[in-house]
Amino acid sequence: MHRISKLLLIATLALSAIAVGAPQDGDGKPKKSTPQEELAREYAGRPWADSPKIVTAHYNIHCNSTAENAKRYADVMEALYKAYDKVFPETYFPRNRPEGKARNEVYIHANHQQFMDWTGSPPGVGGFFYPHPKLRTVTAYHGSFGTSGSTEEVLAHEGTHQFQAMIFPNMMVVPIWVIEGMACYFGDGSEIERNKVEINVIPRDRLIGLQAAIEDGSYCTIPRLLRLPQGAFTGFHYGHGWGVFYWCLYGNKASPKAWSGNTGHDIMNDWLLYCRDIEGQRPDPEKHASYFESLITEHTGQTVSEWEQEYKDWILKLKTDPIIKKKGAGWTSEKLGFECGKPSGWKKLKDSKLFRNEAIAFSTGSKKDGRRISTLAMSNWQHGALSEELANRMIQQYFAAEEWKSEFTKTNVGGFDAMDGTFVGTRVKADAGGIGADDKGDGEATKLTVRVLLYATYDKIYANVVESSANLFEKDNAAFDKYVTKFQIIF
Repeated sequence: MHRISKLLLIATLALSAIAVGAPQDGDGKPKKSTPQEELAREYAGRPWADSPKIVTAHYNIHCNSTAENAKRYADVMEALYKAYDKVFPETYFPRNRPEGKARNEVYIHANHQQFMDWTGSPPGVGGFFYPHPKLRTVTAYHGSFGTSGSTEEVLAHEGTHQFQAMIFPNMMVVPIWVIEGMACYFGDGSEIERNKVEINVIPRDRLIGLQAAIEDGSYCTIPRLLRLPQGAFTGFHYGHGWGVFYWCLYGNKASPKAWSGNTGHDIMNDWLLYCRDIEGQRPDPEKHASYFESLITEHTGQTVSEWEQEYKDWILKLKTDPIIKKKGAGWTSEKLGFECGKPSGWKKLKDSKLFRNEAIAFSTGSKKDGRRISTLAMSNWQHGALSEELANRMIQQYFAAEEWKSEFTKTNVGGFDAMDGTFVGTRVKADAGGIGADDKGDGEATKLTVRVLLYATYDKIYANVVESSANLFEKDNAAFDKYVTKFQIIF
């Protein structure tokens, strides 16, 4: 970003802070802020010069969100360290701390825009770990990302990488499935509170993606997963890595501290000690994969293919706590902040059939017709106001519009402002496998008539969508009209 653009951004943030600073009523008395005004103040944050470092037992926390948020994140990091320490006791995994430092560094920016400006990260990045031996830093931002991601989950995931650098002296040559699978186990697979972290939690999106891959045939086999180089390891594979970790550490629902009498634990115990002692400067995928496969056979008495079949069957039986729960005749999600009804005569799709960023979806008729009503929930990380530009920018991520029946215009539905548009088009091709695989077919994409109602709050974007064939669209749009009148945003 050019210097003048940064100055304009700083000025805009300052004006925004003034605008929501202290609203007054007609008598000049302070007026109670709305939830959206409170969020605007929170995301404005503090100048870095007024944001002192918080020193904990294991971390230096640098955070220019509110002082309360900074202290909370400091407590979260210490709770995470305790969780790491339980699974990787220092007796067996000595701590290789950054050169000349007693603590690791963690930076948390006040909002996503500032995070991108300061780090040069593109949209869609929630945080990262910088593995320099003298300055191993985790950098993140305050706010949500994706459908349900949070700063706590990013800190847990990237903090795991930071911890890996302490327990694996040669971390850069440890197989990538271990690095990311372990980070998903702690980062996505934890219930994180201020002073407590519960591990062994099934991460919804990772499990759904893995189950969908097994069901639709795009699944990455164990022999291939073990040998994937870092450059070929994509977001699709994260859930696969998590699955192996979860089976090993929780395959018989025993405590991760119970390292004896558990086949999965025996495999993982031997494997992690092997990773600790890896030598050399170059990865050796075949050597490492062959050793892990030998552990499977040694501890289970099965061939890799025999074990893998049992593993896949086990994965397909796993369930997560629903992010959306039944409420009367409809559905509600406190985490995503909305309630909705159910289209009459339509069937709710199971989670493994959801497309990218869909929170809930319904279908009717034959699969080939593509008839679908859904609600998407996404982070409004730019805090963009509801507009035609915002609607077009968001919908291009999911659909390729070929012919507009009616371009986006502002309307009010169920008491909420929304942008309303209808077009003929196709779903975009996305990475194959699970959530994020909107159209996984190899043939020509199905052409549909699509109507979108898009809503925006300060930190969330919602989209209600109906998709149908041309001859059935009028009928399905009538069902959609009834569906959206019951849609409610919960502040």
